[in-house]
Amino acid sequence: MITIKQIESPVVVTDGSTDVNLYAGQTYTCEVPVVNDWFEMEIDTLISASSPSDSFILPFNAGDLTVDWESNGVLDYITDITGLTDSRLSHTYSTTGLKIIRIKGNGTITSSAVDKNKITSVKNCGSFVFTDVNFFGYSNLVWDATDPITTIDYSFSNAFRSAPNLTNFPNLSKCLIASFRGVADGSQFDSNIGYLDLRSCTDMLNFARNVTTWSTANYNASLMGFLRMQAGDTAPPTGWVLKSNVPFHAGNAVATGDGLIARSILINTFNWTITDSTP
Repeated sequence: MITIKQIESPVVVTDGSTDVNLYAGQTYTCEVPVVNDWFEMEIDTLISASSPSDSFILPFNAGDLTVDWESNGVLDYITDITGLTDSRLSHTYSTTGLKIIRIKGNGTITSSAVDKNKITSVKNCGSFVFTDVNFFGYSNLVWDATDPITTIDYSFSNAFRSAPNLTNFPNLSKCLIASFRGVADGSQFDSNIGYLDLRSCTDMLNFARNVTTWSTANYNASLMGFLRMQAGDTAPPTGWVLKSNVPFHAGNAVATGDGLIARSILINTFNWTITDSTP
């Protein structure tokens, strides 16, 4: 909240489209949105993993990090990470249990992280830049963040595979995607991902293999969204072209209605091979 007190002469404030008149002798207040630019994850030190029950080892094998281990403003600067054995990635706490770690910078999340089972939630993505996204096998991970991931990695192959607690899918609206192979395989995935721009995607093989939780509503919306189709449309907008011959595994999902029309276009127009449970 910002307070503007007793201005001496009239002022016009504009956001580029709307003008607001501020009059002399008046007091004004305005809301300023607070942006959280930290990557935040919750861990539970007591979950059995490689490190002791009062410790945690970060899941990065490369990158440059600013780390607030205890969300108290005390920062560690870890530059030029040399791999998972880099001792600077480890921290010992004075108490055990749930902790929130806040991180800025850039780094590579790896499926080989020795303490990945201790990570229980991603709370926020912030401005952190993922040079690779690989949460494969993060068995206790829940994705609570709603802000988008920022990454320079175009392949999401197996990125969230075998993460059985994953139901909410990460926001990938800022990502260009070339491969979606096996991304949600073995999870409890159930999201509408129709917002994704798949015009560069060539591979969705095993995307949702072993997934039995993708609802018809979300599957229909995803299929329609891939083609940027609205309810009642019989074709995608002119100029909206996807790659041909893309293999797409949708688990046990079933398409109906407008989703079924979109599915048919993907198969018959773009020659996609779709594996699902649609009759």
